[in-house]
Amino acid sequence: MEVQQKKSMAKRIIILKTQSGDWEGLFIDGELIDEGHHLGEGKQILYLLTQSEKYKFTSKDVCFETLNDEDEEITSEYGNFPDYLETLKGTYGF
Repeated sequence: MEVQQKKSMAKRIIILKTQSGDWEGLFIDGELIDEGHHLGEGKQILYLLTQSEKYKFTSKDVCFETLNDEDEEITSEYGNFPDYLETLKGTYGF
């Protein structure tokens, strides 16, 4: 009897920041999970480890990005990131 292994789909984790670097957002599979001046209140390594355990991702799944000019204006106008990455005009991630 042949055993089939299920191939797990990799999560798409994007840490998006403003051009000035003063605002960050954590998107998992396109959905905003958390945002703030500094994710994890300055303890980003511990924060990312905790989130990786909670959402089941690895370092290979993480991409760091910076907003483009158009999305910078949109985010600045609203004062935060949108709930979904697809709302932004730029292409972010892998």
